[in-house]
Amino acid sequence: MRLWEDTQAGPVETEMTDDEVRQRIRDFSDRARDAMRSADSYLVAINDLLSSEPISAAPHIQLRELWNTATKDTPLSACLRLTPGRITKVQARLAVIPLSDWPAIFARIVASRFCCGQNDRGWIASFDWILQPDTATKVMEGKYDDRQSHGTKVVGHAAPTAGKYATLFTADPTAE
Repeated sequence: MRLWEDTQAGPVETEMTDDEVRQRIRDFSDRARDAMRSADSYLVAINDLLSSEPISAAPHIQLRELWNTATKDTPLSACLRLTPGRITKVQARLAVIPLSDWPAIFARIVASRFCCGQNDRGWIASFDWILQPDTATKVMEGKYDDRQSHGTKVVGHAAPTAGKYATLFTADPTAE
């Protein structure tokens, strides 16, 4: 049997026996079947991925969303972009303080008049400020809480509005 075969130099007329032609057809069919199986398994994998439970956002994205939610309708600025530097800082902070503690930290910041700009410099807390190494710990310790002083004696703290730290600072420290 005469066939035309494609080669790098162009089409070439070739003589083949019937058995050789049948073998080439089988080989081609096998390769086509393997390619279809591979494509089918790929489509099944994509379908499984799309129909599975939604994947939760990365922790740095979750922290940004917590910040943006907490600071909405406040003088504090939203975090619009997570630069590589910010992501590195977020990862470092989350290695020390779990994500579950951050809503309470953000609630204390929002409740603080000082952090919201009511200070002698007009300074306002920011996402970058909270990412500094000891800032979140200081916030949890109450350093930025509103205080009402009579003379030099502190008589109470403003309670945070949410989170597990909300009850820690509601007692009068002079009542002992």
